[in-house]
Amino acid sequence: MLKLTRLITSFLLAITIPLAVAKSHSLTVSPRVNSSPSLLLGEWLIAQRQKRVALVIGNGAYPEDPLANPVNDATDVANALKEIGFEVTLLKNADRRKIDEAVEAFNKQLRQGDIGIFYYAGHGVQVAGENYVIPIDAKLAREADVGYDAIPLGKIINAIEDTDAKVKIVILDACRDNPFYRRWRSSGRSLASRGLAGINSSGRGTLIAFSTAPGQIAADSLAGKGRNSPYTAHLLKYLKSPLEIGQMFRRVREDVLQATNNQQIPSVSEALVGDVFLNPQPIAASSPSPPKPTPQVTPSRPTPQVTLPPTKPTPPVTITPRPTPQPSPNAEKVGWIWTLFGTLLGVFVLMVMGVVWFGGVAFVLLGVLWGVKWLGDWILGGEDK
Repeated sequence: MLKLTRLITSFLLAITIPLAVAKSHSLTVSPRVNSSPSLLLGEWLIAQRQKRVALVIGNGAYPEDPLANPVNDATDVANALKEIGFEVTLLKNADRRKIDEAVEAFNKQLRQGDIGIFYYAGHGVQVAGENYVIPIDAKLAREADVGYDAIPLGKIINAIEDTDAKVKIVILDACRDNPFYRRWRSSGRSLASRGLAGINSSGRGTLIAFSTAPGQIAADSLAGKGRNSPYTAHLLKYLKSPLEIGQMFRRVREDVLQATNNQQIPSVSEALVGDVFLNPQPIAASSPSPPKPTPQVTPSRPTPQVTLPPTKPTPPVTITPRPTPQPSPNAEKVGWIWTLFGTLLGVFVLMVMGVVWFGGVAFVLLGVLWGVKWLGDWILGGEDK
């Protein structure tokens, strides 16, 4: 029996212990998932330590067909980026040499883990599918001069992508109508096209935003009014917001479409990895709401006091128990008679039949008759009462 008990105990332990261990492992390795659009405090601190740099250029003082707003656009964008922690280099009405030098210095500023932004407002042209940024000193008397006086946009993007920066953002508000395109088209042999050609982000972590769709013209202002172009005005509206950058550019597109009566459609090409925030905000600790004050209720009338007459005392109730009936002398006589009769009957059966087991039957009858004796005792006792 002892061996059987030990065997059952060992079997139960062999089943229970592995199940408990498996359950504990399943609880400890489950990852925590955060679905909040804001950053956790630790992630926010890491974002604040990242080096964030920007190169902002605004060209408007062209000898032919000057633009009123690019310098304002660049100045306002630079100030907004400074407010959210960017180290900004701002160029106003820059020639080719200054732009080349600034792009080279910008390339050296970027390092692994950085966020870099290049913003340009001014004239831009497209020739044979290649986009060019126009410096302030470009003559461009002939279309063939573009390769010498203008700066290829691909050169600038390559300088930005040739870094270990985690996020590279290029924003171009440069698809504005310009006299160079009109002059070259009048010769009848031009390869130039309106607006800028579309560019697909080839580098990981790169986003390229255009103020309008490929091959289309972006407005410098609305009806000649306003400090900024329609695109930059709405970009400034969201640049300092805590929105994820993809959501931010979608908001800008929606607002520009509405402001230009669906004539200007900003476009974005991106190959970002993960969520990117230009102005990350930590999750704010929720503070308990103050308790609501308990309203004070003032009774309009005093409650009258009602005096009840004294009640009469209730007399105590005495409960007399019913006496237990006592057996009468007759009941005792009848009991003894029946007992004697049962005994004689048992002896008679033993003598006549000669079978031993009939003795047991006699004793059973004796017991029954003994009970009848007490039953008669109770009945006769009741009759006496």
